Amino acid sequence: MIMPEPLGGVYTIRNRITGRAYVGSTGHIAKRWCAHRSQLRNGKHHNPGLQADWDRCGETAFVWTLEYSSADFRQTWHVEVELMDLLRATPGGLYNIKGYAATGLPIYRRQEA
Repeated sequence: MIMPEPLGGVYTIRNRITGRAYVGSTGHIAKRWCAHRSQLRNGKHHNPGLQADWDRCGETAFVWTLEYSSADFRQTWHVEVELMDLLRATPGGLYNIKGYAATGLPIYRRQEA
């Protein structure tokens, strides 16, 4: 039996109350979401802002969305960068600590105009 490739892509974890979002990318969406949810439920998430709002607002205040899916991880990474730039400028902003897409690829930081 041939096993399907894991679904990879760019996702957001968005707080419906504040509008703030966490943007990430992964080669395996289902595993990554399970890991985030488990860490948040156990109070051990690596992002203190996201964890604090999860604790304060509750799990039901958050929505997980697959924003983009692709087998080409380099393209996925570029979409992550663009989405972070877009959401950084919206009310609520980002939970992301680093402020740039952190992948196994070389670090890309948008040049300021």
